[in-house]
Amino acid sequence: MRKLLNILRSRLRRYQQKKYEKSLTESLSVNGINIFEKFHLAMESVQCDYWLAFGTLLGAIRDNNFISYDTDIDVGVSIDTDFDKVESALRQFGFKKMRKIELYTTGNCQERGFELTFIQDNILIDIFVFDKIPGTNRIYTHTCLWDNDHFQYLSTVLRVITPFTGISKYNFLGIDVNVPSNYDEYLKAYYGEEYNKPDSNWTPRMSPAVEVVKDAIGILIPY
Repeated sequence: MRKLLNILRSRLRRYQQKKYEKSLTESLSVNGINIFEKFHLAMESVQCDYWLAFGTLLGAIRDNNFISYDTDIDVGVSIDTDFDKVESALRQFGFKKMRKIELYTTGNCQERGFELTFIQDNILIDIFVFDKIPGTNRIYTHTCLWDNDHFQYLSTVLRVITPFTGISKYNFLGIDVNVPSNYDEYLKAYYGEEYNKPDSNWTPRMSPAVEVVKDAIGILIPY
């Protein structure tokens, strides 16, 4: 009986997650650019040089839009960012801090980093924190896989390494946003040479730029 109940709970969680993700996708398609413009203005108000990252960058470059099946907005910032100022500015523009994902390490693991998520009108903005790899033109961040049904707030940690030569302006739906200056190289590194071909089944584990971080876990802290 206990096994059956666990199976039913797992299926219910997955159903609820899919329903939630559908609502996020719908909100993003309807009101995403308006909310993103507020985010852009908030970051400009504290002179924070964010850039479009991951799926949002891909959509901007490939489709000049948000990806039709995406659930959130992805941006990157430097680990040297003044996050207190950023959070204060985002609050002033109507955003609420939703969660933080902390990276916890053991043994000889020297990784550092975290991820922040803010929300407004059912639209999520994930802020990925990037650090430089000394002596190279590459940067790294982390993303997490919530791939288990037993530990809701613990995740597998993936390291993402991409080439990065700075940021440039790019007009995205009427807003002069920041993108990696080498965005073509950046996207090829993460999504592969054929990033211009849409693939709704693509997952971060398929990326040539991704590897599992040993001796590390991601811990979700809700607010």
